[in-house]
Amino acid sequence: MTIPISINNAVHILQYLHMAQLNGVPLQTAATISQAIGINRALFVRLSNKLKQNKLVHVKHGRNGGHTLGRPASEISIYDVYLAIEGELQVSACLDGKESCAKGDKGHCRIREFFHELQEHTINLMKVQNIEGLDAGWEIPMPVLDSYDQISETPELVVLKRAIQIITTDRRKLIISIDEILLFEGSAGIIDIYTEQGVFEIHGKIAKVADCGAEFFSTHRFYTVNVNHVVGIDRVRREVLLSDGSAIPIVHYKVKAFLNHVATYRKRQKQLA
Repeated sequence: MTIPISINNAVHILQYLHMAQLNGVPLQTAATISQAIGINRALFVRLSNKLKQNKLVHVKHGRNGGHTLGRPASEISIYDVYLAIEGELQVSACLDGKESCAKGDKGHCRIREFFHELQEHTINLMKVQNIEGLDAGWEIPMPVLDSYDQISETPELVVLKRAIQIITTDRRKLIISIDEILLFEGSAGIIDIYTEQGVFEIHGKIAKVADCGAEFFSTHRFYTVNVNHVVGIDRVRREVLLSDGSAIPIVHYKVKAFLNHVATYRKRQKQLA
């Protein structure tokens, strides 16, 4: 039996928010949390939406908004997190009923009984442990001046040959290889650049990345993806699947154009190889 990594990530999100409350900065942005715990924004959004639906996380919208715990950390058990992300725990298919059990309805089954005891023990253990009792050792950044007040001008994004040059919101000048970029995410005047080395934040609108090259395709008004990191597409959920295990949304009317773009780009790359 393996607990999915999604549970680990969700627990880290809640523990980070708990530590933020203890440090007097309860509202934390998606960019801050996802970068701190080492997951990309798309995965964070998927997990936080489930946590929000189950009232484990509360989101305040707007310029000074952010994420905070939906209830005290002492009242959130690990099993609450499991239920929110994965649903009811089941350690063996034989607990489904007679259809899934090799013995069927032929009387007492010690194997089924064992798995039932294992499941009950695991659930009880997860119910006993709460978020407050865990310490992942997160360092919570203290509040600073709003980034809109720190910098009056829009930092430049310069497209170089096989790279981009940026100035981040904390005034770092960086050059990032195109090959390292997974995706751009833009919202409220901020562009988050997800790379193999981490997430970098700059001021600007997502339209600024349109000239970065044929490697990139806008799947959504908030997302532009590097097709070199695309591993598939989920048509039912309307998501583009990426090489790091995450997924980003794609609007339905862009699916055909996206698939054509990927096919054309990869065909051209093979011809150049």
